[in-house]
Amino acid sequence: MSDAPALILASGSPRRSDLLNEAGYHFTVVKPDVVEIEDPAIAIRELTALNARLKADAVASAYPGAVTIAADTLVLLGEKVFGKPADREEAARMLAELKGALTRFSLPSLSSITRAKRKRSTRSPLRPR
Repeated sequence: MSDAPALILASGSPRRSDLLNEAGYHFTVVKPDVVEIEDPAIAIRELTALNARLKADAVASAYPGAVTIAADTLVLLGEKVFGKPADREEAARMLAELKGALTRFSLPSLSSITRAKRKRSTRSPLRPR
């Protein structure tokens, strides 16, 4: 039996779950019940970090002995920010607009929380130039 704390993925994203599975992690998926912040006055890196932290906080309180991780990603094309599409039609429009784009950034942030030790870390590893 392992002494490692349980790992919770605070996300409804099938791709994030696939990534953790492919890396060999054993985890539980808990979809956070949050309304993400959408504020054009907030810098995109800060916005993804805030939303990742919001999701992690929403789930971590129910799993105090676990490590909870959450992520948020926005795509930037020029000055336009692309968030999550509302439906398949919007997703198709977004993909068509992004297709062949030369200037495109995906800006992810990752937040992890270990409540038992009261540790929190939020990182935005990619920085557009």
